[in-house]
Amino acid sequence: MEARTQTGGFDAFADALPASLCLLDQAGTITWVNAQWDAFARANGYAGPTFPGLNYLAICATTEGAERGDAQTVGAGLLQVLRGQQPCFSHTYPCHGPAERRWFLLAAAPFDGGAVVLHLLAAAPAAAPEMAASRLFNRVAHEVQAPLFTMSGFAQLIADGMAGEASEAARAYARHIQEAAQHLNGVVDDMLDLAQATEKTVRLTELETPLEEMIDLARALVRPDARAGAIDILTTLECRPVLLCDPKRMIQVLVNLLSNAVKFSRAGGTVVVRTVREDGGCRVEVIDRGMGMTADDLSIALRPYGRAPAAEAAGIPGLGLGLPLARALVELHGGRLDIDSQPGQGTTVAVRLPRWRSVREA
Repeated sequence: MEARTQTGGFDAFADALPASLCLLDQAGTITWVNAQWDAFARANGYAGPTFPGLNYLAICATTEGAERGDAQTVGAGLLQVLRGQQPCFSHTYPCHGPAERRWFLLAAAPFDGGAVVLHLLAAAPAAAPEMAASRLFNRVAHEVQAPLFTMSGFAQLIADGMAGEASEAARAYARHIQEAAQHLNGVVDDMLDLAQATEKTVRLTELETPLEEMIDLARALVRPDARAGAIDILTTLECRPVLLCDPKRMIQVLVNLLSNAVKFSRAGGTVVVRTVREDGGCRVEVIDRGMGMTADDLSIALRPYGRAPAAEAAGIPGLGLGLPLARALVELHGGRLDIDSQPGQGTTVAVRLPRWRSVREA
């Protein structure tokens, strides 16, 4: 890169920085690294070829194991910077070194036709109050889960008549206990998932899965609540891609978004699931015309266990798990969740995944 070679003493200056630094060309190929970058890689067991000449995007795309999710997020962000789609990109991630787990901040910005990328040591997100709360709920959830399974199991034995003679009323009560235990177990599962997603310990099991199938299953799971509120769930599918994703997690995202849309809609209303072609990929939108949120309400609702004052005042049930969990799972796929909401007009939530996750049209 000419801008670097024309600056006298640049290498010595960059080598003295406490950050790992590299330069990429327009295709994402590494053209130069400073001494810190090289030293960190060697200290953590890297024994491959020298970095200049390697393609950073390809490295991100082929990373496996514990760091795969973060690598894919970084690859998607760098690609947007290189294409001029955003002025900068940053991501905090854990690095599993040989002796300790350290956290780093990666930042990238356009430079001389390509990009400059740096890594700095960062404070562990566990220092944040929401992370501490997440870990607390994680421990509580594990403690609660075992007795819940026991309650559900015994209730089923009574309901099925396998625990001896029982009146029809007793069996009906047992079925209610079982349903309540299953509901509570679902809440506990969401708490555990949110804690793991927040700490980025969720491991994705990626398969090629038709998006339309996942939408149909999510609609089926939410349909009982929609019927109770006389709410229709409609679909408008402009694109029907096969996605490379974790289908369980993507269905979880869609169910959470649809559940929220139904919950905040007025009786007799309509919720729409729409897919739209975007930058060679496919954007998924969940649209309702319910009560909507202010910017402040939305900020609260996106926090783990956050409950917007408007939702509390309206008596709408919930623990504040749906949106934070959906966002965390989408980000684990290297995507992002965009939300447009206006009080009294409704909410549109858009799931945007990297283009490379759309493998082909179904």
